[in-house]
Amino acid sequence: MEGNHQPLVAPPRRNIENHRDAELFVAEWMHWLGWAGASATAPTSDGGVDVASSGAVAQVKYGSARVGRPALQALFGAAQALGKRALFFSAGGFSPQAITWGNQVGMALFGFDSTGEVRAVNSAATALLREAKGLPPPRNWTWLIFVILLVPVAYCGKVGFDIAGFWGSFFGALLGMAISGGIANSIQALAKGLKP
Repeated sequence: MEGNHQPLVAPPRRNIENHRDAELFVAEWMHWLGWAGASATAPTSDGGVDVASSGAVAQVKYGSARVGRPALQALFGAAQALGKRALFFSAGGFSPQAITWGNQVGMALFGFDSTGEVRAVNSAATALLREAKGLPPPRNWTWLIFVILLVPVAYCGKVGFDIAGFWGSFFGALLGMAISGGIANSIQALAKGLKP
């Protein structure tokens, strides 16, 4: 990232009334994310690039339609040709296939609404937001779960299997409740310190 002088606070929320407002708003967000030279491109044939800086490009979709994988692939190709990072901002959201593909290539996907609220849609976008806020990367707690399950077995024999079985059941039940209760995204957002 360019990072010459990154603002300390995110751009203020404001009403976004049309596509051009959205592009100018995204330029402010890219500046806050670390691309100081970000600016909206001319509203002519821009090849799918609505906001550009020396290190990144973004496409902005202001309509209510969900963005599909082909739009992400087109932007990704344009960004690769320019040697820049690709970011995608959509008011209408993204299809599941687009989110999966964005995750595979590390493209940051952001959602926004007409009041100027921006949210991370995938892990690449979450990482950019955390970095811009000066937060450390999210922790991977897999090792702790492994230790909780393995250590009792290794050191306690039969009793260890009982303890490991308890913790395995506990974490399995917790995961099952999160998935069936539809709270998985809220738990993940809270764990990452972001608003759901």
